[in-house]
Amino acid sequence: MFDNFELWKDLAFLEKFSDNFLRNEVKYYLEPKRKDDPNVILKENVIFNYVKCVEKAYYDFLNKNDKKLVSYPIDDKNLLKEMIIQVTEKHASRIKGLNDYDRIQLQDSNRYKQELCENIVRELIVNKHIGQISKNISFFNPFVSKIIMVVNLLHKLYKDQYKQIKDDDKLNAVGNVFLRITEQMKSCCLLVDNALLNDAITIWRSLFESELTLTVLIYQPLKISEAYLRFIAFQNLDNPYIFDDEERKEVEEDLENIMKHYKITNRKKDFIHYGWLMFLSDFEEKNCKLNLKDGLLPIAESYIKYEQYESASKVSHSAYFARSLSYKESTKFVLNLLYYSFANVTNAMKYYFERYIKNFNSDALIEILINLKILRDMLDKLD
Repeated sequence: MFDNFELWKDLAFLEKFSDNFLRNEVKYYLEPKRKDDPNVILKENVIFNYVKCVEKAYYDFLNKNDKKLVSYPIDDKNLLKEMIIQVTEKHASRIKGLNDYDRIQLQDSNRYKQELCENIVRELIVNKHIGQISKNISFFNPFVSKIIMVVNLLHKLYKDQYKQIKDDDKLNAVGNVFLRITEQMKSCCLLVDNALLNDAITIWRSLFESELTLTVLIYQPLKISEAYLRFIAFQNLDNPYIFDDEERKEVEEDLENIMKHYKITNRKKDFIHYGWLMFLSDFEEKNCKLNLKDGLLPIAESYIKYEQYESASKVSHSAYFARSLSYKESTKFVLNLLYYSFANVTNAMKYYFERYIKNFNSDALIEILINLKILRDMLDKLD
């Protein structure tokens, strides 16, 4: 019945939100695809009035929360437009096949309206738009809302600077890792929001490696970024869709030459993933190995101090340790991990912007740093 849900994108831009617009939208989406469909029992006026109730519940919910924690425009007309269509579709699906009495009982239920509203808002605003300042909010944890918002602000600042520079290996290497970090940060936040703390810690351990990689790439010279990108290409050799035959041959030859230079006899996973560290002067000086703990970590520690990795590993792998912490203690532990990781990422990106990009948006960076301070204060106030 609602198989053309994506058609809303083709509609004219909504200049003014009005009852007339709402009625037209509802009418359009309630048109039966087949005139003989016996399940089409919806009346336009019923749905119109119901959607207005849900819209009111939506604003009531926002008014009960600190608007500073809501990282999207309250009067976002495109969001309202999409929400109307979602409400219409989901409610139509829910009452399909019900008799008139049951349908009216459901439509008059305030609890049903509120739950449907919150579910729809969650689907629309949480982690949907990677690559822009998306609409995110947590219904359970204001800190999660805030950190997702600040991640998006930093992401937008990066994207704005990226438009100014082309064919820069350092920017491409930094971008490769930074974009992964934003996705990992959001994944951790959503897991915390759903009380999946051990899962969040597991994702954070991957985030931690990305954080260290970003730090090394930013503070080390350009040749390290070039080496990193070469090894990213080596990692993609197993993917049949990345290279054509000629490109694959060139990458294979490059890999063979590096292996000969460093006297590597076989393509071990550690070499493919961490071999770029061998281009660092610190690699031999610190007796590093091709892994995280004895390679990437000691090199990155020249710039940041981080002792949380082993603790996070114990929490995520030790059932006894995990059970010994209360839910509040575990939550605060994970939120601290996320905060310090994001603080390190922000400081590294700040260094990169100030050193390598002329006339970058310093006001946007100041806003991010202010929000970082707010996050620190929020953490300190957690029970």
